[in-house]
Amino acid sequence: MKKFILGMGAQKAGTTWVHDYLNDHDNSEFGFAKEYHFFDLYAIDSLKPKQKRLISSSLRKLNGSESISESTVLHKLAWFNDPSYYFSYFENILRNPETAVTGDLTPTYSGLPASVLNLIHKNFLDRGIEVWPIFLMRDPVDRLKSRVKMYFRKKRITPSYEEEIKLMKKLCRSEEVKVRASYSDTYKNMREVYGENCFVGFYETLFSDAETKRLCDIIGINHHQPNFDRKLNVSDSPNILSENDIAYFKDIYADQYAFAGREFGSEFIGSIWR
Repeated sequence: MKKFILGMGAQKAGTTWVHDYLNDHDNSEFGFAKEYHFFDLYAIDSLKPKQKRLISSSLRKLNGSESISESTVLHKLAWFNDPSYYFSYFENILRNPETAVTGDLTPTYSGLPASVLNLIHKNFLDRGIEVWPIFLMRDPVDRLKSRVKMYFRKKRITPSYEEEIKLMKKLCRSEEVKVRASYSDTYKNMREVYGENCFVGFYETLFSDAETKRLCDIIGINHHQPNFDRKLNVSDSPNILSENDIAYFKDIYADQYAFAGREFGSEFIGSIWR
């Protein structure tokens, strides 16, 4: 059966690397994007304003000089008008007899409720396509720091220590970022709908032959040697968190550290996370 990979985050946990690794397979085709940002903008209330901005931006593009014959904005507009077109787009990709795997790896899908995950599951299954979720986790404090470094890198700013800590404190309290950070909710909703038919991994152990082989075995594709030297979306920062800073943010994410310890073993989590 053809397969659809549903990337459910987490942000800054290796999803871009996994996308590129899977897309390098001869029988994979992931379409025009890595992150399609459809279901997050469609179903997560805190992100609804972004949907309106995306639609407005897409309409402006269509009224501009851009050629629309193969424009990706047409897909987005069609999907928001009728979600069935989203499923049809990937179904058409998989009509190619040489293509067995496609997917959408949007980290914000970590905030999708079980009802939406079930909708995705049912619509693809009705088209004869299996859905295989991938959920990657990373030390919550390290993930937050990486998210902040990415922000400053995109702004081409080298932040002071105070600026970096200030933004970390702001983001970890925001509703939009909380959507991406509740590993326990993502895991619960994913297991409720997909059971054991999913890949759960960790950024800290991802870049190894053993883990990539496990990923390929679960999806049901041939394993090929990854390029572990290729680093994607890496952002540098001269600032180092103090022990007090680490304690502050660890306290905010205490429930996520506790969840991971319970679910995957406190000894294992203690060996890879703070």
